[in-house]
Amino acid sequence: MTIYEKAGRYQLLVRAMQPTALVIWQRPSSPEAEAGAGGLFAPSASGPCRAFPQGIGLITSPTGAAIRDLVSVISRRYPLARIVVIPTVVQGDGGASSIHLLAPLCQYTRLLDVLILARGGGSLEDLWCFNEEAVARAVFGSRLPVVSAVGHETDFCLCDFVADLRAPTPRRRRAGRA
Repeated sequence: MTIYEKAGRYQLLVRAMQPTALVIWQRPSSPEAEAGAGGLFAPSASGPCRAFPQGIGLITSPTGAAIRDLVSVISRRYPLARIVVIPTVVQGDGGASSIHLLAPLCQYTRLLDVLILARGGGSLEDLWCFNEEAVARAVFGSRLPVVSAVGHETDFCLCDFVADLRAPTPRRRRAGRA
């Protein structure tokens, strides 16, 4: 890095650059390969989602925008549904260990008809816990149908492929753009 003091400019000379996402996906064995070997891409045994579920379990951060959006939309479009919020960590080191605990929720089949695993968009690193094998196995092994509502339309994670349904959140349009 060089500094031109008179003009107040900085110059950064880069000799090599590689996108972070490629570094993560170039592991010797990808999560998809590891999980595919364990049968995670086989048809789910949880059964179809009910057209009008009475109990909806929202597995998400209790402080994120996703919970406010989901509760608002569900309450407006289907006010008869009972919403049970299951607070969990959806980012960082504690995300995978927190999310894969959804397996015990399946004992509440009398209260819940479907689980929605939700998180708004973010970088690949922010969404990485949804690519962890433990989380994918918990989603796949659920006796309740699971909807993966992780990220935006362009974001894909392993949970999207093992869940019963995928419901990405649309990107919000910025003011002034058509």
